[in-house]
Amino acid sequence: MSWHPIRPLPEPCTGEILPAFVSHDEWRAGRPLETVRFDMLAVGRGRIIAKEAGTDRLFHCVIDELFRGRRVSGADCDVDVNVGCRSEDPPIPGFYMKLDPEYYVTGPPSLVVPPAAQRDYAGHPASARLPAFAELLELGAADVMIVLQRARTWYLVDARSPRSIVGPEDLQFTEADFRSVFTEQVIRDILNAALSAAEQMLDGGVGRGIEQLVEGQLRQFLPNVPIEGLRESFAALGPLGDFLDGLVKAVVDWLAGGVAPWLAELIANAVPNTLIDTLAETVARSIQDEGYGALVLPAYVALGFLLYGARVSKAIKTEAGVFLLDPRVLASTFPENRPLSDAIAKLMLLSRRREATPPPGRSEWPDGMPTPNQPPGWMPTYLHTRYVPRDREPGTLGHLAVATSPEERFAIQFSKVLDLGVGYSHWTEQWQRHFGGEIHSLLATRPIFQQEQYNLMQYRLLNGPVIDGDGFNDGTTNFYMLVKLGVAGSDDTALPQRYAILWIDEQTYFTQRWRLLDPTEDVLGDLFSLAHSLKRNPEWFHFSRERFWSPFTDDLVNDNSRMAVRRQIVAVTGYNRADQRHEIYTICFNYGVSDHTWRWRRYPAAEQVIVEAATAQDADQDFPTIMKSGPANAYVAVNTLDLRDDTTLHVRGTKRARADAPLRAGRWVQRYLPADCRHVPAPHQLTGGKPKAGFGHAWDFVSETAYRRADQFYQFGVYEPNIDSRCQYYEVELLPGEDGLVPNVEDVVGSVWRNDGESSPVERLHHNTTNFVWTPTKNDSGMIELSGRALLRDRRTLPTMSMYESTTRFRILERKPHGLIAVFYDKRDDELQPASDLPHETVFREDFEDAAIPTEWENETGGQACAPTPIPRPPRTIRCLVKRNKRVLHPPIVRKAQVVVRGVNLSISFWTPQTEDDVNENVWKVSLAAIDETGVVPICSLTRHPNFIRRGRPDAPLPFDHAGELGDEWRYDGLYKVDPKMIERVNRFCTPAGHVDYATSLWFEDIVGHRSVAQETLFG
Repeated sequence: MSWHPIRPLPEPCTGEILPAFVSHDEWRAGRPLETVRFDMLAVGRGRIIAKEAGTDRLFHCVIDELFRGRRVSGADCDVDVNVGCRSEDPPIPGFYMKLDPEYYVTGPPSLVVPPAAQRDYAGHPASARLPAFAELLELGAADVMIVLQRARTWYLVDARSPRSIVGPEDLQFTEADFRSVFTEQVIRDILNAALSAAEQMLDGGVGRGIEQLVEGQLRQFLPNVPIEGLRESFAALGPLGDFLDGLVKAVVDWLAGGVAPWLAELIANAVPNTLIDTLAETVARSIQDEGYGALVLPAYVALGFLLYGARVSKAIKTEAGVFLLDPRVLASTFPENRPLSDAIAKLMLLSRRREATPPPGRSEWPDGMPTPNQPPGWMPTYLHTRYVPRDREPGTLGHLAVATSPEERFAIQFSKVLDLGVGYSHWTEQWQRHFGGEIHSLLATRPIFQQEQYNLMQYRLLNGPVIDGDGFNDGTTNFYMLVKLGVAGSDDTALPQRYAILWIDEQTYFTQRWRLLDPTEDVLGDLFSLAHSLKRNPEWFHFSRERFWSPFTDDLVNDNSRMAVRRQIVAVTGYNRADQRHEIYTICFNYGVSDHTWRWRRYPAAEQVIVEAATAQDADQDFPTIMKSGPANAYVAVNTLDLRDDTTLHVRGTKRARADAPLRAGRWVQRYLPADCRHVPAPHQLTGGKPKAGFGHAWDFVSETAYRRADQFYQFGVYEPNIDSRCQYYEVELLPGEDGLVPNVEDVVGSVWRNDGESSPVERLHHNTTNFVWTPTKNDSGMIELSGRALLRDRRTLPTMSMYESTTRFRILERKPHGLIAVFYDKRDDELQPASDLPHETVFREDFEDAAIPTEWENETGGQACAPTPIPRPPRTIRCLVKRNKRVLHPPIVRKAQVVVRGVNLSISFWTPQTEDDVNENVWKVSLAAIDETGVVPICSLTRHPNFIRRGRPDAPLPFDHAGELGDEWRYDGLYKVDPKMIERVNRFCTPAGHVDYATSLWFEDIVGHRSVAQETLFG
């Protein structure tokens, strides 16, 4: 293995080499940092998070470009895969959203929209939102910015809370709160501020009388209706009409009696302070009498000013019956009203105080607290960010903090970082059950929406016709810290827990700060996470806080604990003082996924040892003497726990092959979940305390040499260089062609087939869905069109189902005895929702796109691709009946497998708790191989049908919670005759000792390519 330094990749369009370390804490444009020294880091699937030595500053890095597309164009770039030759497909940058450090700073910003965000990426879904976000940045409407992330550059994590935070807890105020806040003096201040703003608005945009102004606005919004006929129009509206009628009459009377029509510029004199006093007194009395009902008139007045401001500023207008919007003009139309902002802030504070439990020993929160995203009251905190109001100097740029007093944001206080983790799921992966996660925000149903997946429907509207687990829909990256709470040297015994895991999403603007890893505890100010939904609506997810258990509150975590994170799975080690043993605690948790509780499991049956923490993860660790020559039959180094990307847990140890043999260094390995991917105990068996039973499936042991050889493969125990699996398939039937003949299956299964606009709209596969268009449609003046045709896309009219390519490609596979199936050739398409209107006859045309992809690209050893794609022969056409779609989320379920050498034959058996029909889909192929010093040694690879025979037929399906041994009716047997040249090696590999020495493995494959080893494999 060769190690290489991490050096930034060049900017693909300009060739610029980016700095190695970048901070966006002070400037939007970012500034380079001197070389940073790290003392702790964690790696997860191409992502790295590292802690700067001696500080709590964290940096994150992406090793490879996240996305690639077909074309990138813009003022500084034009790369097209259909033109000329190229050494790579053009990359599309990932991006994250964080606090804008220049939002409240005077003067022009260092950058408005990053150049890479202004490029056109030919509709690639990863770039779909960039045009809308660019408009948001141009508008300057929020304290948010985006960072375009380039591979192999280290970015400083900015965990400062934004000021603009409004969560559901802020909006739970009552009418009593409303009455207490909106006093007569407060209303007087609001009216004075509004009057001042109105004077500025009218003075800057009106040169005619108020009466004509109001009449003009009414005519604008009620065309073809005479003003004198408005009463008749209002009468048809019932009570609302009476209100509008009275409002118009009051406005006309006021205009006639108090304002000279030709002196609009003197409105300040026309609305004396006595009128303000009268209005304040009247509105205050109405609030006391009517509560919320008193808001109706002020709301209509505010709406009138909004419509007027939009019209006068020409921010909204119509052309040919279409609304057009200029958001930049609209945003500058409405001035601030500090008294109103202060009153709203007080209302929200009253609401939060009811929602958040105050600190221990206090009956209520201190003044001004809790803040909008205050950590839980029991947690130690410190002041992390303060926003101080100021007045803008004339002629300067910048946004005002609309408040009359400083606003503070607090963070969780910790004294020590014990471990780091990064959880990452790539956009173009698909969720499978062995990745864990009992509760998914997108996949959950809503009872008030007739059990529909409401969140998923919203997601599809915004992002396209996809269906996948949370974290896999658009990619998710979360960072984790295992910390000791409190300040250094403090007495932490009074805290409910002394240690905690803190987490933050890569999109730090939305999580706002490091939060406590807990399904409901730390959600104040959080808008969209699953944790917030679990807090407010647990019944949607069948979640019960009373059934939740945590090892942290049971004080099972200590200074010797270690944390390991992969995907969304978090594993922590701890010590159970009551039972005098170390244990492992796991949960699946991120922004959109959670389990119902933490679960636990035992270490393998071995003497437990704690090794030196500083060297626990060293590749060539020197074990303590007792692990090398102690009296026990086996040892396990408990604080060397780690997780592989395939969710296999592994921990270092030593073991004797027999009682008189020496101890041998190796790895204990265990699947995260058992073969059936069920959590133990099941949710309905939880009690709120530590579960009596934890995961009990078997640990395995292989030598350190064998482990390192096996560790080079993506999936432990599956010795194949490329695992090209899918999560859905279509059952298909070949139909006669124009010659009246049905194609031979053998001629079809080896090719790639496309389905696109070359087929008629009636024939081609399609999605009967609609989704939002993120790229604004603008006229020549730069105004945005607000129409259905501009904002919504009917996907039935598109030439392809794919969101990535101009065609949708398939492979047709024969999977006996299941039959013919079609799977997406492009794995990115595999998360698409099923095609609509099935069954459906369609036409597939042969495709040769893969012929243009150099084999060197797979190995990153160079190579060039040139356009156009070579076509070796005229493409063929076939007709198919696409019958139905089926999703496959469960890899092969095999509880136990057994391999026994019987002379020149290998006897292979496996047990699976499935019916024959299920097995036809779930177990298609069985493979056996070992790894020695020469590499992978294949032994056999057999299709299940017809090579394995079921011993019996079960009388009925197994109970859901069956955990016992499976009988012969669940057993399949196969016999393989070994090549005489392989007999000696098979006798060496296929024994218990051979399994330890060579990591001999038996694995299973389903009809769409998922692989899995058995929960337990025995060699005899």
